[in-house]
Amino acid sequence: MEEKQHSDAGNESVYYNIEKYNFINKIKLSIYSMSTSKIFYILMLIVIIMICLISISIKYSQKYTSEIPSTGGIYKEASVNNIRYLDPIFSNNETEQSICKLIYSGLLRREGEKYVPDLAESISQSPDGLTYTILIKKAKFSDNSELTSSDVIYTIDLIQDSLINSPYHRVWKNITANTVDDHTVSIKVKAPISNINEILTQGIIKKNEWIKLPRDSLSLSDLNINAIGAGPYKINKVIENNKIITNVNLIINNNYYSVGKLPYIKNVEYQVFANNNEVYTAIKNGKAYTAIGIDPNEVKALLNSNKNIKINTAKMYRTYSLFFNSNNDKGLSDINYRRDLRDSIDRDYILNNVLSGFGSKASNVYTHNYDMIDNSVPKTLPHIYNDKVINIVTINNAELIKVANTIKSNWAKIGVNADIHTYEVGEFQQDIIKNRNYSVLLFAVDTYDENDIYNLWHSSGRNYPGSNITNYYSTNLDKNLETLLSFASNNDTNINNNTDIKNKTYKDIETELDSNVAWIPLYNPYILSTLNTDVHLHIDDHVYTSSQLLDYIRDAYINTETVYNFFLNDNFYKKISDFIH
Repeated sequence: MEEKQHSDAGNESVYYNIEKYNFINKIKLSIYSMSTSKIFYILMLIVIIMICLISISIKYSQKYTSEIPSTGGIYKEASVNNIRYLDPIFSNNETEQSICKLIYSGLLRREGEKYVPDLAESISQSPDGLTYTILIKKAKFSDNSELTSSDVIYTIDLIQDSLINSPYHRVWKNITANTVDDHTVSIKVKAPISNINEILTQGIIKKNEWIKLPRDSLSLSDLNINAIGAGPYKINKVIENNKIITNVNLIINNNYYSVGKLPYIKNVEYQVFANNNEVYTAIKNGKAYTAIGIDPNEVKALLNSNKNIKINTAKMYRTYSLFFNSNNDKGLSDINYRRDLRDSIDRDYILNNVLSGFGSKASNVYTHNYDMIDNSVPKTLPHIYNDKVINIVTINNAELIKVANTIKSNWAKIGVNADIHTYEVGEFQQDIIKNRNYSVLLFAVDTYDENDIYNLWHSSGRNYPGSNITNYYSTNLDKNLETLLSFASNNDTNINNNTDIKNKTYKDIETELDSNVAWIPLYNPYILSTLNTDVHLHIDDHVYTSSQLLDYIRDAYINTETVYNFFLNDNFYKKISDFIH
């Protein structure tokens, strides 16, 4: 019986194969019997059908899919600053501060002009505006240890210790910080502080590591380099050459997920160069570094030699100006002389030939929200002087030297002979700024907010270490500056948002400074930076430092992936969650 069944199965298989063979032969015979033209039309029809299917597939893909950021890639930045400290206690220069911002989290972090919670879960303020109670998230350091309020208090305590000599000591010296519980701290100030949000971006260190070392040797500790923070990145590799750091490579700190969204860019790398010319050479040779503060005269050459970079342009809230010191030159006490010096300067030439058009003429004391106030004074025909001599002091910087020589040429046309004296940065700060040792000072000052304006012009800062380098004083100006500063520190939003009052105050300040020729504002430069074309980094107009640029690094990306749109819909994940539960 079994043999018969096997036999029947075999016969069925043979029968199937014969039928299949006959079917294939029929197709072959049909094709062979077709005319050439008929075969051609059939093939054309097949091609058209395939093209239509591909077209439909592409349209479907474009309509129902999206390209989104994905994790990966490396962001590379070139720096000419030496790297010595990778901690938020001693970091000082721009590069060190940029790296620290990525390794260490603060209670708040800055995103452009906004401050958003980082380690802070919430911040509540007392009615008098003097006490801040801060609830801390359940965060972890990069070594997986828990971050608590004791780490916050210890960080502040170290900075406030004058023996530590932290560059942030002055900022924190009038602030008292106490532990409420493991995840709550209380911060008290003696008077309202306008920049308290910026202060609270201070990076937090790990107490259990730092407390093991004597305080007087902390600046020499390996902890300055072997950083342990709670930021979005952590140290991956540090390369040294003869004990000088030449390269710092960071990688995503996955423990940051407890604080905020992890960044997309996997690695951030800093390469240290000896000078800007070395940076330009590297970029011209094909390296797509981010380099901030590019010489305007180098832009064309960089773009022509490296197709993998783009140029980012941002307005710099910094005013390059001339300041007078009549104590060192009695002739400068004559307002008509100062006016002639001002009106003889060709600022258009400076913008077009020194800055290659990357800047704007400075016309007022404030370059941020109130640049609609235009107090530029129409030029008058200057007097001609008989070989008058004047000294211009500035920093040994190629751009500033070009500006100084342009001014020298302008003043020579009215019979004023200018001698230009340049100094290196350290010597300039110590001998010129500290001792107010100048007749005419060509210098850049920040003009971003009320604090900047107050510090630059209020009479309380006329002597070192004050920031008033203008040598100008009036009780009326002081009063207006104090009113201006009160807006920034006042907690009454109705008062603080009254732009009419603020605008009038600025107008009064401007009118006084212009009518008395208290200074000569020259120009506001644009800050230029190169950026790899593969780096998608959306930034605001005001970014002009490496540290500010990296405020946006969490949302920047290099790699992308394509996904169906319904996966991007929160309802999809909600339905999945509801189904599971």
